[in-house]
Amino acid sequence: MDDNEIKRDIKSIIAKIARIDPDGISDTDSLRHDLSIDSLQASQIIGMIDEKYGIEIDEVEIFNVDNVQDTLDIIKEYMNK
Repeated sequence: MDDNEIKRDIKSIIAKIARIDPDGISDTDSLRHDLSIDSLQASQIIGMIDEKYGIEIDEVEIFNVDNVQDTLDIIKEYMNK
């Protein structure tokens, strides 16, 4: 699975939770500031990513994720464990 495919998945999940168009999400948009994702929505996003990729991201990691690229980096880190 390549990075672009994972980014598309991440954007799709974010768009579903935030009820926005995935095409309007850039890799560097801040989840909190640009996309207005709150902590509950962030938890839902992480949960959907966990389910999609069969990983279990530590809830503390939510605070280390600010954008799509950060999310991709964490997914790849957990997939390589």
